[in-house]
Amino acid sequence: MKVFVTGATGLVGAHSVLALLGMGHQVRLLVRNRDKARNYFHQQNVVVDDIVVGDMRDEPLVREAMSGCDAVLHSAALVGIERKRADEIFNGNLAGCKAVVGSAVEHGIKQILYVSSVGALFNPGLEEINENTPLGSAAEAYGKSKLACEIFVRALQEKGAPVKVTYPAGVIGPADPGLSESNHALKTFIETIVPITGSGGFQFVDARDVGLTHAMLLEKGCERDPREERYMLGGHYHTWSAFADRLDKLREKKVRRIALPVSVWHGMGTICDAIKYIVPFDFPMTRESMAMVTGWVPVNSSRVLKKTGLVFTAPDRTLTDTLHWLLEAGHLSQKMLGNLNE
Repeated sequence: MKVFVTGATGLVGAHSVLALLGMGHQVRLLVRNRDKARNYFHQQNVVVDDIVVGDMRDEPLVREAMSGCDAVLHSAALVGIERKRADEIFNGNLAGCKAVVGSAVEHGIKQILYVSSVGALFNPGLEEINENTPLGSAAEAYGKSKLACEIFVRALQEKGAPVKVTYPAGVIGPADPGLSESNHALKTFIETIVPITGSGGFQFVDARDVGLTHAMLLEKGCERDPREERYMLGGHYHTWSAFADRLDKLREKKVRRIALPVSVWHGMGTICDAIKYIVPFDFPMTRESMAMVTGWVPVNSSRVLKKTGLVFTAPDRTLTDTLHWLLEAGHLSQKMLGNLNE
């Protein structure tokens, strides 16, 4: 099977490509930087020569590039919280989704997988998140774009298009082509603080599990009703206290913790939002992010586990491997890792 892949120089896309190659498939990558892609996969001891340089929003180029492919995996996305990039991020992600997923459907490709985000289903007050959870709401451009893409893809599914969708939680793992959002969050927790709240928590899934799941889903036929082809990839849920305890135990070194009421975390996010209107700055504390920090609930991944037979990597293994990678890549110092074992 030859798979057309976008986002291969991001953490999810890269591990999806590695899994596909490991299972004997061929890939054609759409990337913005050929050298970055080649160098990354060379470092992983694999050769990828079928590379198209271009933008996911360039529909004519995308159509031509996916010609001759048996499957399409769309994992590319523009990410950012800067207000000055809001229009670029929203319009770019929606245009990219329409160009890639829409073109794949029009091409008659039978195996199509779109990588969404479990954040697209988040709303305060839930008990768990699963495939039947209604779409959430969003205030920031990235979240709004994922919702818009979700609406577009679901409309295709309603018409019978063979599109599968995955909803990863926070994806962490080694062999990151850059420093992805969730790996950066883990680095921040180690170097600064872990927020302790009366509710909410942190849910992470191993990037290698996400990649393997994508490869397995693309190998399987589509369900009769494409609306059944939506899959949560939650991994492991921790309350913030339990997550901090796990980091302490692994490193034999305590992380800093700050315990504050939920209302204070929300207030801090609101203040940061207000300041950014006056003095733009790039800092991940927003009212929306604090709502997720204090309101996150477990993601139920039973459907995908049953479908694929996957067993999520143990959380200690994921954290240990990721922390060692952060050290090797120069993102963390040895001091921050404490007595972390192999």
